[in-house]
Amino acid sequence: MARPDVACPGAGIDGLLRAQPQLRSLLLMVTDERRWEVNDLVERAVAWARARSDVRALGMVGSWARGAERMDSDVDLVVVADDVQPYVRGEEWIRALGAGR
Repeated sequence: MARPDVACPGAGIDGLLRAQPQLRSLLLMVTDERRWEVNDLVERAVAWARARSDVRALGMVGSWARGAERMDSDVDLVVVADDVQPYVRGEEWIRALGAGR
């Protein structure tokens, strides 16, 4: 039986937080720099969506939308468009949002 104070190998951050609850606030703290980075991405995404006549809606889902973000959280955006094929086939839209910055 595993000791409750030791994270299971491969359990990731969730396993570590279960095993070491005192680290929770430290590990889950999102820095101002990360918040600015996400805000910048969202602002670029909104400007991009507004400039596209085929985009009907842009939404955020996931931990950032719920206010449950942490440093390792990704940003989940949903794009509703008239025709999804250009977005499925091509990557120009990803570059337009500044991926890989």
